[in-house]
Amino acid sequence: IFFRPPFYMVGKLQRTVDNLDHEGHFQESFDLLKEAVPNYTNDAEFAWRWARAWYRLGQESTDKKCRKEHFATCLEHASKALEIDGGSSYGHLWRGICLARMGDFVGPKEKVGNAYVIKDHFEKSFAATPADPISNHTLGAWANTIADISWVERKAASLLFGAPPTATYAEAEAMYLKSYALDPQYVDNTCAMGDLYVSMKRTADARAWLTKCYEIPPKCAKDVRIQKEAKRKAERL
Repeated sequence: IFFRPPFYMVGKLQRTVDNLDHEGHFQESFDLLKEAVPNYTNDAEFAWRWARAWYRLGQESTDKKCRKEHFATCLEHASKALEIDGGSSYGHLWRGICLARMGDFVGPKEKVGNAYVIKDHFEKSFAATPADPISNHTLGAWANTIADISWVERKAASLLFGAPPTATYAEAEAMYLKSYALDPQYVDNTCAMGDLYVSMKRTADARAWLTKCYEIPPKCAKDVRIQKEAKRKAERL
């Protein structure tokens, strides 16, 4: 039987790791959560934060094997959060994010099949936390990804699933803009806006958003990589 900390201690740990995560101190957040694992065996709030910590460190790495292992572990803990509490908004958010990221390591059939599950997670998260910039961004990213699917890929998906998922660049733009209004310093979202406008052939808008992206003060190694790529793309437009 594990000791379950009193409520006030749970709240303090949550606030601390959330603040560390917001500031980009991902290793410190991870280490604090790792120490607390034995005390939180059946806590959805802890489980999704533990999932997020694994995801953050995976994002910081450029090693493909390391990223896959971290994202898979993130998926495991986000799934546990939902097993404990099926209504956990952030359990849905991080399970959807991890499933989407694992799309880099699975075949096209599984990737398309997961698209429906991912959208369901993102919609449930957004319904509960509409003022969260990440919840808005993920719905935009989902729509962006689906809108990018080629005719050939869509045709193959229709043969496998009957009705492949559909979305438009306009839907992606709307959610990205909402995310930006909530957090103008969100590097991933600002870069995504620039990439979206490249896809929409709106060159001036693409250049403006990519420039905004690399002018944001970075919080972590992942931000620096995204911003270097954003600057390279802007200079080529």
